[in-house]
Amino acid sequence: DTPTELVGSCLEYFSNLQTDAQTSLRRYSAYFLGRAIFFKPQLALRCLPTVVLLLGDGDGVVQELAAKAAITLHGRAVFLLALEPEPRAFQRHAEQLQKLRSAMLKLLEGGSAEHPALFQLAARWAKAVVLSQTPSPLVLAVRVPADL
Repeated sequence: DTPTELVGSCLEYFSNLQTDAQTSLRRYSAYFLGRAIFFKPQLALRCLPTVVLLLGDGDGVVQELAAKAAITLHGRAVFLLALEPEPRAFQRHAEQLQKLRSAMLKLLEGGSAEHPALFQLAARWAKAVVLSQTPSPLVLAVRVPADL
C-alpha cells in the first residue's frame, strides 16, 4: 500500500497536468485523481479544484474520467468538509464543491450525443449526492439487545 504522504506529494504534479496540451496527459491526470480519491479519501479536498476544472475540458474522455472521480469525490468531500475546523478553508472548499455541483448539473441537463456516457455518469453522481444526504436505513434499524 502506497503511503498517503507519497501520493500527496505527487498530487500537485498530476493536478498541474490539467493544463497540458496533450490530451493523453490530461486523461491520465483525471484517471490518477479518481484513483487517488478512491484509495486515499483524505486527499479528496485537495483533488476537488482539479476535478472541477477537468469536468470543463474539451475532451470527452477527460470529462468522463473526471465525472467518475466526481462520483467518488462527493461523499468523501462532504465528510471531510464537515470535519474542517478552519472557517476560511471550509468556505473555500464549500465553494469548490458548489462548482463541482454546477459542472455536473450542466452535464446532466445538457447531455451529449457524442458522449452518452457523460449523462449516465452525471446521473450516477446525482444518485451519490442523494444517497450522501439520506440517513442510512442500516443505522436506523439498529436495535440494542434487551440485556443491555
